[in-house]
Order: sequence, then structure tokens, then C-alpha cells
Amino acid sequence: MAIPYEHDPLRSADSIRLVDLIPSTQRNTPVRCKIRQIKLRKARSTYEALSYVWGDREGSRPILCSGRELLVTPNCHDALVQLRRQYRNRTLWVDAICIDQTPAREPERNHQVKTMGQIYENASTVLIWLGPGGIRLTLRDHIRLLGPIFAKLLVYVPLILCCRDSSWIPFHEISDAAARKEYGTLLQKIADHPWFSRVWTVQEFAFARKRLIVSGSSQIRWAPLDPIRWWLAHGTEFAHMANNQIRFRSDARTLVHFKGEFTDYSKPEWNGDRFWYLKATKNRNWHDWEEKRLRFIRSIKDLDSKLPHDKIYGVYSILQKMGIRVPDPDYSQPIEKVVKDFTRALIAGTRSLDLITLDLPQTGYLGTESWVPEFFTRLSQENQEPGESILQSIFHLQRPYASNWTKAHVSLETAANKLLVRGKRVANLKTTMACDSELDGGSSRDWGQYRDFIQLCRQWCHFCSALPNNADALKHSIGKNFLAENFVYDHFIPPWQDLMLYPSCRKIEPETVAQYSEPTETDPVTILINYLTLAGPQKYLDSTASTARDIQAEFNRTAKWAFVVTSNGLTGRAYRTCQDNDELWLLAGSSAPVVLRPTGHEGDFRYISPAYFHGLMEGEFWPKDGEEVLEMISLV
Repeated sequence: MAIPYEHDPLRSADSIRLVDLIPSTQRNTPVRCKIRQIKLRKARSTYEALSYVWGDREGSRPILCSGRELLVTPNCHDALVQLRRQYRNRTLWVDAICIDQTPAREPERNHQVKTMGQIYENASTVLIWLGPGGIRLTLRDHIRLLGPIFAKLLVYVPLILCCRDSSWIPFHEISDAAARKEYGTLLQKIADHPWFSRVWTVQEFAFARKRLIVSGSSQIRWAPLDPIRWWLAHGTEFAHMANNQIRFRSDARTLVHFKGEFTDYSKPEWNGDRFWYLKATKNRNWHDWEEKRLRFIRSIKDLDSKLPHDKIYGVYSILQKMGIRVPDPDYSQPIEKVVKDFTRALIAGTRSLDLITLDLPQTGYLGTESWVPEFFTRLSQENQEPGESILQSIFHLQRPYASNWTKAHVSLETAANKLLVRGKRVANLKTTMACDSELDGGSSRDWGQYRDFIQLCRQWCHFCSALPNNADALKHSIGKNFLAENFVYDHFIPPWQDLMLYPSCRKIEPETVAQYSEPTETDPVTILINYLTLAGPQKYLDSTASTARDIQAEFNRTAKWAFVVTSNGLTGRAYRTCQDNDELWLLAGSSAPVVLRPTGHEGDFRYISPAYFHGLMEGEFWPKDGEEVLEMISLV
């Protein structure tokens, strides 16, 4: 029976282990290696780092380390077999081998996780292992795919595979649909690999100075993928998700390697339209940088990990590089405490509440605190882009600035289950109208599925018709950017409202609507659904049946959001979990208004939902300096 390998303790805090992979001319020869220690600061460019997906959590395939047996996962074993040279050693850093994974050495693992970014940054090359085969990346494949336009790009094909910076290669000149489709298929196949959804691989990629994709015996540098994915995403319908996956890693690299200084972002500069926080170098603004940071953090929930702690610790080095001082890794801590401490650190580092207040509260996985963001559930809103908040997705928003770009005033010296914030109470919710049924996430034009919501739209239109600000109430029920021009509202919304008032509609004859239903049909909702489904381009006044469908389809995207009227007459939308007598607040550091619910204890509130209120989204209600004192409250 083989003697199991035991790691020697690391000699210093700056030490890491490296694997010297012993060569073999026979592929079936057992994998043999030697493990040695070296100081990280002296190891730059002396090794390659392997970036791969573990697959199984526990090792099952043996390798020989200094003559003793160490179990690794099958995917790791396949990578070692492929990367092993025939006649000379190859020096690698492989996490499953170089970090002692035994429970007794958990403090060592915690420390090594802290240095992961530096380990990958010091590597001469990061080898991205996509498995033993199935993805072909050879020059012959590129030539075959280029087909009839190969002659036009003959000069560029070798550069696609080997140049360091291929961003200038004219992929836009590739007009052949078949070539585009096959390139899209290839890129999608690459991006569908689990490597692209694993949380650890993000920082492994971001810190790498040089990246090489390895799939079986095929290899390709990463650099060409950026222009190829851009070309596909902008020129065809193919590889949309592949574009997002590759772009996400490129954005992470931008965040890690950003070098520049910022002006005092508490003093914005006016550009004629809105306030921007300008960076002192490269003529970019602080707002764009901050938005990119928030999108990156929000995207963590879309990444996979074997352990829940890895969702946090897997991006530790990236956050440190971005200036966010998150707590040091400690796998012995319960995940509930890890996430709460992580959330506080994110708020302190970004001075923003948007990670909380632009999305819905988490659903109980991490306890009952309403201010803890959802890090463990993937985004589910149809057409929601990675890193995009649900409020931005639903209501077509760029980043709003309801608190006029103020930074969060958050007290970190507070009870473990509370988050102290400052804000201004706007009003109570007086009337909330929400759809009770749980809608499936289908097409917004599946009219039968949205029967209950169409009935709710009818109720809302009847309700608004009695309000003195009838026109504004309806206009404020839909995203501002969808109503980008006044003519959209003036020509489309009133006829749509009139349609919803059937059979009391006036601008369109009730008989015109009813003609698509059986004469015996008396249910107004059924008649409207039939009209929306079957009516052709027949015109009525300034609109058409087609336009009515477009407006109703846009409303259907917000079917889980209640129509709301506040005690001071504002109309808007909030998630359907809101109730009458909830309170509408503006919080320092929050880009959007929020709905809070009093708990019964003075000053304590639960976070319920972000809110969309046209007229609040651009700082109109935020107090000017010195006019009002913000109130300190606790989120629980």
C-alpha cells in the first residue's frame, strides 16, 4: 500500500510550494513530481500557474510526490498528464497540490487564499485548462472556418493565433454568415465550459500577465478572444452569453490593473447635464469606475463554488486591489457571519448602499437580516444583463441618483444584526395595488399568462382616471427611458389607457375590441386578451393595435411590481411585497428610493424593495446642504 504524502509546513508567511513535474515520454506513465518551497517575492516568472475546475471536491486519482501518493481530482490529473513534458521538468503552481487541503492546516489555507492574486500575478503564464479534448483551436480550424474569405484575411490568420495584441485585426470585414456562425459556435463552446462560471477562475485570470488556453493538445492565447467576441456580439445574434462571460473577465482585469488617481469625489463637477466625479488621469469619471465596481460585485452571485465561503473568498484579492478592505479569509467562521462582515466591508469600501437598495432583499438563506444582499441566487429576470440590478433592468434605467450622489453614512460600530444608515422619509404608502399570482418567467407577450396582471392594469387605469394628476400617474408607472420622448407618452399611453377601460373606452369603439371574441363572451379581460392576440394593424386614432401590444408588453415586464400611491400624492412602482403604511425613504448612498417597513421598535426598519418614482430618481427630493438634517435609522 502506497504511503500517503504529507506536506511539510510552510517555512514562512511569504513561502509557497511549487510542483516540479517530472518528464515522461510515455503518456500512460504515472504522474510523478517533486514539491519544493520558495519565497513568493523571489518566485516571479519562475513557474506557470494552472487555472482549472476541480470538478469533484475530493481527490480520487493518485500521483506520486517524492515517491508518496497524493490524491487529486480527475480533471487535475488530466491536466498534469497533458502538461507534462517529454524531456525536461515543468514547474507549476497547482492549488490542489501546493496548498495543504487537510482540515488540520486550515490556517495555512486561509493565508494562502489571501495571497492568491499575487501567486497568479507572479506566474510567467496562467494555463487555462478546459479539459482533455472537445474544443479545437488549431490554425487548420481557423482556415476552414474562414472559408470563402480566407484569401482576404490570409495575412491576419497567423496573427489571430499568436499576436500579443490582436485588437486591431479587422474582424468586421468578415461578412460571411457561415463563418460568423461557426466562429460563434466555437466561442460559445469555449464559454460554456464550467471554467467560465467558477468563482476562483475570475481572479486567476484577472491577475495573470499572460494567459494560454489549453484544451487537449490544442492551445491558443487569450488575446484574440476579446476582438472575436466583440465582433460576434456586435455583428450577429450568436454567442451573446459567450460575449458576457469573456467581457466579465476582461472587466475584472481592468479593475485589478487600474492605475490612476481620482479627484476628491465629494466635490462633483458639472458637465451641463449632470454631476460627474472626474478621474484625474485618462479623462474618465469616477462614476463609471464606481459603476463598474458595483456591477462586478453584483455579478458574484452568478458564479459557482463548491463551498459557500468561496463565493466571498474567491474574489478576495480583486477586492483588495480595488481598495475594498474585506475581512481576511477564515473558513472556520459560519457563512452567515462571513457574509454580514463582507457586506459591511463592501459598504465601507464603496460608500454606497446600491448593492442592497437596487435589488430585492435576500430570501432567508442567510438569516432574517433584510440588509444582507443575495450572493447565492443567480439572476432570474429575463433579459437582465450580468451585474445589472433588477431595478435598472425592469425600468430601463441608467444608474439613478435619487440621493444626489451622496455617499453612504454607515456606522460600522453597531449591533451585529443591524445596519445604521441616514436618510430622509418621503411619505407613507397610501395605496398599493399588486398582482397576487406567481407569474412564470415567460414571454412578456404571452397574454394569457398575464391575465391577472392585465386585470390589475385595468384597475390601475380606472383608479388613475379619478386622480387630479391622471396623466402623470400613468406616465410615472412605466420606465422613464422607455418614454424617452414626449410624443411616446402623448400618442401611445392615452390610447392604451382607453383600451384598458373597456367597455367604457371612448377613443376606440368597444365593438372594435370585441370583434375578436365570441359574441357570447362577457369577461372584459378575456376580450382584451383576444384583442391583443388577434388584432392586426388596424388603426385607431393616433395608435394601432400593434402599439397597444407594445405598451402592454412593456408593462408586463413589471408584472411583479405593485402600483403605488403615497400619502403626499406621488405615484410609482415598488415590488409586490410592499404594503399600505410602508414608508418611502431616500437614503444617503442609495441611488434609488427604497420602501422600508417599521418593525415596531423606534428607528428600526426592514428593507422591503427598491422603488421607481418618476420625480425622485434624479435628486429632486434630496435636501440641499444645510436645509434638513438626515435622520439616523437602523436596518434590521
